[in-house]
Amino acid sequence: MSKRIDLAVPFVEKEEAKQFFVEWDEVQRVWWTTEEFMCEGLERWLPFQPTPEEVLAVLPPFSSTETERQHVELLAQTCEYPEWLLLMLPGGLWGAFLRADLDSRAASAVVEGDYAQGCCYVSRTPADTLTFMREHRVYQGVLRGEDDHWSQGDNRQDDLDEAQPWHCTGQLTIGQHTIEVQLPLSCANLIAHLSADTPVLEKDSPLSLAVFAHLDRFTPSSVKSPLNKQLDLAYEISQKLRIPLSVEQRENRAACVAFIEQHKTDLTLYRVIFTEIDRGSWPLAKRINNYVKWSTAKTLLDTGVPWESIAEALGVKTRATVEKYAAKATEAENETPELLTIPLYQDLIRLGRGGRSVDLALREMAETQAWEVFSRERRIRSVLRRQSSAAS
Repeated sequence: MSKRIDLAVPFVEKEEAKQFFVEWDEVQRVWWTTEEFMCEGLERWLPFQPTPEEVLAVLPPFSSTETERQHVELLAQTCEYPEWLLLMLPGGLWGAFLRADLDSRAASAVVEGDYAQGCCYVSRTPADTLTFMREHRVYQGVLRGEDDHWSQGDNRQDDLDEAQPWHCTGQLTIGQHTIEVQLPLSCANLIAHLSADTPVLEKDSPLSLAVFAHLDRFTPSSVKSPLNKQLDLAYEISQKLRIPLSVEQRENRAACVAFIEQHKTDLTLYRVIFTEIDRGSWPLAKRINNYVKWSTAKTLLDTGVPWESIAEALGVKTRATVEKYAAKATEAENETPELLTIPLYQDLIRLGRGGRSVDLALREMAETQAWEVFSRERRIRSVLRRQSSAAS
């Protein structure tokens, strides 16, 4: 019998995994396949295993030193894009350095004078470098209006109101494929008609294929916008993996799809690492939330607040419950004295008592830790790939 292989499939990727021969184990709550059906397409969902220490011991450095990081930061000039460092380099050069690369060998390359290797972009003027930064940003939220310049065309008149939209958008379904259609604002009625009245042709019918071929041939690349689902995934990759997303990748469907294809394996790795870390924080979140509730009851009782008011604040009904909570607070302090001494616990307790979400705070910590683990592992694997390529 072929050996079973468990897979670490994030929930949001289960539909992708189901395209292969996989099954769901309801008891262990894990997707799995067998050696017989294991294939390259499933490799991205193999459980995460950090690179063994014995492998790391023989690798060249894959991270920068504190001195190198400080050197790069001293070169940095004022820049409005928080994910970038604008470096003033020797020889009248200006470099766009991704802040997330400070811990990597990219910082070492800058110190060694290999600016092309260390920076994402190098030019003779700060204006050109800032333009690159603006057009290759890590997604940080909704784009500002002035960044959506591509749809305005080159014939914009100065006397027109720039606050008004310059294009209208509709969705057109042909052969069970949905595409976005963008036309000048004067074509709004046409867009509405297409969206409402265009028949859904049979998939792969000659007419469907002919229409798509025509659209692909005669539609400029600058207006082939990704569908919202694709663009949302590209934004997630950009933000979580701290990879710049260019204007072309935001605007052109083919570039957006290529960006997703290039980085989807890394996104899966990040999601798996985050899920493990986040799941590990659930017991702590439960412990802190319970203690906040119990200690609140204890503190208020000790200060003479009527039990009725305490019960109303905590969402309970009886005095016995309030007193039970106070007793549990004392019990928790005796069993886990770390609640009163460890700074992390104290910070979380203060958050909970202040009405803020302990769960959200721990999730943010998990995201930070997941990025650190993922970033380190990505750099290690990059070094291993380069060594493998050089050896072959």
